[in-house]
Amino acid sequence: EYTEIAFYFAIGGFAGILLDSERSSRKKKEDAERKLLQAERLSLMGQMVASIAHEIKNPLGSIKGAVQILGDKSTPEHDRKEFTSIIEKEVDRLDNVVKEYLTFARPTPPKSEIIDINQILLAVIKQMKFQGNELNVAIAFEPETIPRIKGDPDKLRELFINVILNSMQAMPGGGRIDINCCKTVQESRPWVEIKISDTGPGIAIENLSRIFEPFFSTKAQGTGLGLATAKAVVDDHNGKIRVESDSGKGTKFVISFPVSDSE
Repeated sequence: EYTEIAFYFAIGGFAGILLDSERSSRKKKEDAERKLLQAERLSLMGQMVASIAHEIKNPLGSIKGAVQILGDKSTPEHDRKEFTSIIEKEVDRLDNVVKEYLTFARPTPPKSEIIDINQILLAVIKQMKFQGNELNVAIAFEPETIPRIKGDPDKLRELFINVILNSMQAMPGGGRIDINCCKTVQESRPWVEIKISDTGPGIAIENLSRIFEPFFSTKAQGTGLGLATAKAVVDDHNGKIRVESDSGKGTKFVISFPVSDSE
């Protein structure tokens, strides 16, 4: 009898040791994951601070120079108008930088409405016409009959602006952007697919896997958040986004969303 009791105590003690060991291992794993997450956040914060400093440095320098020239009473009137215009443009540039960072850092939950993608794209193209004219970039879009999707019109507008703007900025010497929409079948259900193609220089193969990373950019100017924000919007809508590009042969973004159940 005493042997059995001793045996049960031994088994219980061994089980307790195993349980304590498991708890200790789990705690160590949780601590390691927490430290890794904290390190990633600090790294992201460091990248954000460096990127903000880089993005605001040039506009502030331009504004400071323009203010100094305007403060000189001998500056001719026509020069005053020119430098006032420079200040306005640089302030707008700073405003856009702040908006990009706030959108990335504090995303809001998407609304859910039944949306016609054609109408969103037509509004975006109209909005970006002036920028296209300045850069000598033509945008071609012929709406096709496609099903509607469920989503947030403001966020989808932001998505297409970021992708189209990325294509425009890739063609400083001018070019063309073609937009096409169609209905497809993916995962045994209907989807809407949007293709945005440009005639730019394309993306180097070593950069293709990084273009949706926050703060990654091959341009001298830019926050590197445009495409990261675009991907976040696509993810929020349970969609997909991919890029096809060959160096010297242009770039194509393929974006797709599931069709609304009401269609």
